Amino acid sequence: TFKYLIAQLLLESAITFGICNFYRFFTKLTIFFFFLQINGILKSVKNNFCSLKANCFYLLPYRQ
Repeated sequence: TFKYLIAQLLLESAITFGICNFYRFFTKLTIFFFFLQINGILKSVKNNFCSLKANCFYLLPYRQ
């Protein structure tokens, strides 16, 4: 029963360790993808804003 107890303890600790590591990895991955998404959104917003500004500057002479 002592070997069985040790085996059970090892198994439980391995499962706990695995779950914790997987969770940590998953959160890191989620945060990374979140930042990538935010970066992409910011870039597209910046590009849209710049093109909009450029269009406004191009249209300004024609308005006068």
